[in-house]
Amino acid sequence: MKDSIKKIRRHSAESGIALLITIIFVSVILSIGLTLGSLGYKQVLLASTENSSQKAFYSADSALECVLYADQQKMAFSTVNGATGGSVSCGGNTFSFGAPTVSSGNSKQWYKYSIHDMKMNANTCANVIVFKPKGAPGTTYLFSSGYDNGSCSASSRTTVRGIDMHYSDLN
Repeated sequence: MKDSIKKIRRHSAESGIALLITIIFVSVILSIGLTLGSLGYKQVLLASTENSSQKAFYSADSALECVLYADQQKMAFSTVNGATGGSVSCGGNTFSFGAPTVSSGNSKQWYKYSIHDMKMNANTCANVIVFKPKGAPGTTYLFSSGYDNGSCSASSRTTVRGIDMHYSDLN
């Protein structure tokens, strides 16, 4: 009878070790799986953010190129006969702008033109600001902000990218 009690006790101790090893093994596998899942989720978020960033940047760049072409080739922002409003056309769309405001800086006066809600396509748009020197020829400054939404409005889920450039008149 003593031999049968010893066998039962030894068998119980071995079962407990196997259970402990199984729990440790499952915990390690579970932690590796959760880590990989977390890394995958972060990669999806980064890819989504990159896509929104590209849309916003290309929208800003397209609007800037449109306004640059309108200024240099069509004289849309001419200040020769006084500054007035007008429009620029890009990709089959026409965008109107009002008469400029006059702003001062660095002992110069500037005409400031603002073109808002330039929808580059259904999902992106841009706003462009043009500063032309008042009076004598000088350096023109263009600032463009692109949005990854079609409403040109910023919110906590909107990606906005900007681009600017300047060039001097050759006159």
